[in-house]
Amino acid sequence: VSQGTFAWATTKTSAEINLGTLANNGGTTSTLALLTGSVAIGTGNAAISNTAPVNGLDQRGTTRSLTAPSIGAFEGQNPANTPIFGTPTSTANGFTVQISNYDNNYTYGGTATASGTVAISGTGLVTVSGVAANTSSTATITTTRTAYLSGSAQVTATSATTPTVTSPTSASVGNTSATLGGNVTATGGASLSAVGVVYAATSANSNPQLSGPGVINVAGTAATGVFTVTATGLTAGTAYSYAAYATNLAGTSYTSVGTFTTTVPTPTLTFATPSTASVAVGATRTNAATSTLSGGSYGAISYTSSDTGKATVNPTTGVVTGLAVGTTTITATQAAASGFNAATSTSYTLTVTIGTPTISAAPSASSLIYGQILASS
Repeated sequence: VSQGTFAWATTKTSAEINLGTLANNGGTTSTLALLTGSVAIGTGNAAISNTAPVNGLDQRGTTRSLTAPSIGAFEGQNPANTPIFGTPTSTANGFTVQISNYDNNYTYGGTATASGTVAISGTGLVTVSGVAANTSSTATITTTRTAYLSGSAQVTATSATTPTVTSPTSASVGNTSATLGGNVTATGGASLSAVGVVYAATSANSNPQLSGPGVINVAGTAATGVFTVTATGLTAGTAYSYAAYATNLAGTSYTSVGTFTTTVPTPTLTFATPSTASVAVGATRTNAATSTLSGGSYGAISYTSSDTGKATVNPTTGVVTGLAVGTTTITATQAAASGFNAATSTSYTLTVTIGTPTISAAPSASSLIYGQILASS
């Protein structure tokens, strides 16, 4: 289109102007519509368009743009850019989502429900924040551009909450180890970053949590489902409190607190003569017991006789003394020692014999008298 030889005149091809056919596009007269991409869209003079005789209207009576009107009888606008969204990712206080058809030729804006605020990066990443945990929010994203229709689209997502973890379990509890676990039933809408079990001696901390006093953390695999971990280095005969936990970006959840008590080892006692032994009346015999757990803090060994009329036993050394012919049961007992060993006992049967007499001197034949009683010792 050209006009005379004015310096401001511009020449454009028919393809660039891209006019439609003469048609009823609204109003009282037929018009030539400006089709999509026409160079006449949004390139008019706003100062002329907004004053008489144009008065901000095209030939149809349609309001022209106040800042970038089109040239000609038809106020044309290019189609809107409607945002297209990827998959939202929940955050602790909202969500993020990428605009897949982001075009920096447009100006983007946004609002969100549930008290959310919207920020849009220069690459089209939408961040909704300020939303309470586990709350749905809808973001409305708008696009504007001179000579283009305004576009908008909505995207809805739910903010994350802490994971759900249940069923604290303990099994295979031994002297110094135990198998502990739980069940992560939900991620809370965000990726799990940690799963495990925390424990502590109950006397030190009856409600263990991460970084708490006396608390030991045993990490598992960050995934949903039933899991177990092994706690080692425990103290025998000690009560422990524990809880399973799971963590995501919204925080950490714990199960109820469980408890278990480690066992203490049971020693084995063995007599030098294990099942039976004998001693003569008036004689002594040593048959002490040895333990697989002895000395130090382990329990002491003591001895008893079931029939002290037949034989007595030294309660500390196990030395027996025969008193009368017969049998008695000698029992060795190792006392329990808290945190070190359980009580145990073992026995043997002691037989008390009459013994063998000893003749100190044999009389000569010449000195024997009929009916004389020979002395013996």
